Amino acid sequence: RPELPAMARHVSEPVLVPWRLGFTVEQLRQLQIEDDLIEKAREAVGVHVLHETTEGREVLTIRGTMWQKRQAVRGMLERLFPKEGSLPLLLPTACFPALQAPELWEGLQLLGARLHLPERRDGERFWAFAEGNREQMLSTATRVNTALQDLADHGRLVEEHFTEDLSRAVPQVLQMPQQLLHPQKLQEQTQRMLQERVQKQLEELQRRSDGTPAAPAPAPHGILKKREVPQPCANRSDQSDEGTSGLKA
Repeated sequence: RPELPAMARHVSEPVLVPWRLGFTVEQLRQLQIEDDLIEKAREAVGVHVLHETTEGREVLTIRGTMWQKRQAVRGMLERLFPKEGSLPLLLPTACFPALQAPELWEGLQLLGARLHLPERRDGERFWAFAEGNREQMLSTATRVNTALQDLADHGRLVEEHFTEDLSRAVPQVLQMPQQLLHPQKLQEQTQRMLQERVQKQLEELQRRSDGTPAAPAPAPHGILKKREVPQPCANRSDQSDEGTSGLKA
């Protein structure tokens, strides 16, 4: 029996649901002026970003791990929304029943976030709107994405639900999900912080060990403190004085 191609196993896995965000032409221009946040997201965070014009808006389809998507979109929201705003989410109509789940709305209520869903849904996709401040919009998009990912994991959403061009090849970021690990840079930074914290604790213990307080307390955990020992010269002088004093007496 012939072996399957190496990539076939990964392609058959559930799709990693992207974030599909809608922007105006002006908003897209703001993202790309000076420091291009879209290109920066590709290079620094490692997401795959596809720009399409559909459903009356400029759509950015952002693919990657949840951490990567959140990092990429956070920078965009910080530039576009100084305070509160409304973030359009392009969603497949097939996911609409899942967005009625009580736990989704209870979580949004706790965050003070708002999700606006349309009353009518014509066609294969619809616009939902995450509303609130930047963190609330980001959290709403995250929770919606989590609901959609659950559908994808059970085979109810596939790649065709998240693209306008069915002839386009599936991005590598989808074909190799096992490579979408936590960024190595973040792991190194965390390790460095732990090492610095341990080093500071050791330095503090050494400082206490070398100190000479007026009323030294017992050294905790077996740490020995240096005792004050009289200088040899001073000791000999004292003994000489005592001997002389005794002779005079």
